[in-house]
Amino acid sequence: MSDQFGNLQIIRKIGEGGMAAVYLVSINNSSQKFAIKILNRRLTSNKILQDRFQREGITQLRLHHPNIIRCYDLNKLNGYIYLVMEYVSGPNLHQVISHSTGPIPAEFAIPWFCQLLSAMSYAHREGVIHRDLKPSNILVKDFSGRIKGNEVLKIGDFGIAKIIGRDGHTEAGAKLGTLFYMSPEQIKDSKTIDQRTDIYSLGIILFQMLCGRLPFRDTSNEYSIMGQIVNMPLPDPRTFYPHVPEQLVNIIYKASQKEARHRYKSCEELAAALDFHDI
Repeated sequence: MSDQFGNLQIIRKIGEGGMAAVYLVSINNSSQKFAIKILNRRLTSNKILQDRFQREGITQLRLHHPNIIRCYDLNKLNGYIYLVMEYVSGPNLHQVISHSTGPIPAEFAIPWFCQLLSAMSYAHREGVIHRDLKPSNILVKDFSGRIKGNEVLKIGDFGIAKIIGRDGHTEAGAKLGTLFYMSPEQIKDSKTIDQRTDIYSLGIILFQMLCGRLPFRDTSNEYSIMGQIVNMPLPDPRTFYPHVPEQLVNIIYKASQKEARHRYKSCEELAAALDFHDI
């Protein structure tokens, strides 16, 4: 990749995964910075991955919320498919928990978590289910190494988001998502995924924020992880971090119930349980 990409000046690479690379760029050397996400050129012949990448752009182009990473353009240039996106300076939530904070005290975790609820409440009202919520898909803007209280969380990576149709059905055999945060119905390939699958993932994220670790045993055996998610009760968060308030323990349990019908029905209902109503 050269230093110039159309009218975009590439400043540096921000990150890279198996599917795409992300670069910090300016337009014609202006002071305004953006991030561009470029699909790996070797994957442009893979229609499934190309469609997933384009779906991410199309979905985020329609979502305008302060806690969702803004997408400004989906385009093609010289055989590359790319997204022009809001640049968010700061680590992702997984990096914050793993390398800086460990368990996040409830006084900070709840305001951060309510930002996520606000974003997903909006997305659900717009008919968008994320299906891959996880800390590595959440950027923490203005995080300086310790929590000050002015940080802004922004959700990205809507590549496997589902646009709710009339029948509420999803793709046949579409076991999509990141295993540790997948709801039991995602594991079981349910054909009726709805917003409560995101609520399950949010419950696991809240557990991880408060405890500094995931609830289920880390193992390289995917079938074992799936079995734990589908069959094993969630452990008491206080087993791993004794300072989690009982109210939050009960909220985590309800958000992450095995049966979707037993969870909170909406992000608004979950926010109300936290005594937070401004979403």
